[in-house]
Amino acid sequence: MTKLGYILARDEIDVHSQGLDLQAAGMDEPHVDYVDNDLIERPELKALLAKLIPGDTLVVTRLGHLATSSNGAVSVIIRVAEAGAGIHAILDEITISPEDVRRASRIMEVLESIDTTSAPVAQVAPAAKPRFNLAGRPRSLTPEQISHARQSIARGEQTASSMARLLKVNKTTLWRALREETFLSVSDIP
Repeated sequence: MTKLGYILARDEIDVHSQGLDLQAAGMDEPHVDYVDNDLIERPELKALLAKLIPGDTLVVTRLGHLATSSNGAVSVIIRVAEAGAGIHAILDEITISPEDVRRASRIMEVLESIDTTSAPVAQVAPAAKPRFNLAGRPRSLTPEQISHARQSIARGEQTASSMARLLKVNKTTLWRALREETFLSVSDIP
């Protein structure tokens, strides 16, 4: 029932920061690997996983520090499960028992298999296409604002200039919107 610490770091500052957290959790000699684009195998993690026996706990500062990608983290969790060990992430405040690690790894395996066994993209129904292509600049006024402006101007409550100021647009923009809405509403009549 040993606790083994692991650090995946970019630089010495990372090692120091994660090392302090692990030291506070009782880890004296954590295994340290450095993130490197050329580094495919992480020798310290490989050595640590080889040391794990049932009942041990792999301790990291965060679950995200198990690997550089979610797929990598999943494979580490699966290897920990195969060893019968647990995982503890200090800052994430997550402790996963060996049984839970096995369950989680099984769930992850099933989820990964969905990607490989799902229907080909060609068999998936295409998304509905929009009826109108609304490319270009977004409208300055909403239909509700245009309707309100039309009613206020028609009732004599506002002038076009005062309504434009109220809506924080140019008077020409307001007139254009009023003209377009009239055009659209007239053309919609069967």
